Amino acid sequence: MRWFFAAGGLLVAFVIVTVGAVALRPWERPPKPHSVLTDTPAESAKYALDQPTFAAALVYARPKVVDYEYGLGQALLTGWAAVHLRWADIEVGAPETSFPLVKKDPDAERGKRLCADVTVLDIAATGTGLGKRYTGLMISRSFPTVPYAFTAVRSTGDIVERSAARFCGYVLALHRYKSNDGPREGLQVLGMFDLPENRTP
Repeated sequence: MRWFFAAGGLLVAFVIVTVGAVALRPWERPPKPHSVLTDTPAESAKYALDQPTFAAALVYARPKVVDYEYGLGQALLTGWAAVHLRWADIEVGAPETSFPLVKKDPDAERGKRLCADVTVLDIAATGTGLGKRYTGLMISRSFPTVPYAFTAVRSTGDIVERSAARFCGYVLALHRYKSNDGPREGLQVLGMFDLPENRTP
């Protein structure tokens, strides 16, 4: 009989401890790990924006960066760039990747940088305030067969259709668009145009 009561006491104690562990008050629970796959849109936007570097933002957004379209991952990275991107982050003397490499393995090349002398084919502003950006299409004057679907943050100055310009940025994904010669593939890039006002911190 004593053994029965002792065992019962242990069982009650175990239940109390277990329930207490499960029923932690909200401020005692460990924070939920962030994942772009499970966070709400508001959580995703804030967490991506809070990252200290583009590389860190890309690690978070990568699962939602989509080739051949503008996915949530691209939107999160554009939001980060609109607030944090500086010219020194993206200017490189030689490209870190190329269209053939991106086409072979897009995920391995995401986030690599390039600069190119381009001709702008189309450009339009979208968004307002800190979220304002310019999107469009351009071609490299060195490799005119490879179109760039660009998203540019900060200033675009007097750049309009048919303008010659220099652009530096990150490769995000593959791009496909329709031309008079049929579908063409190129790159999605995120960065800014080489203008004096963009070179200031």
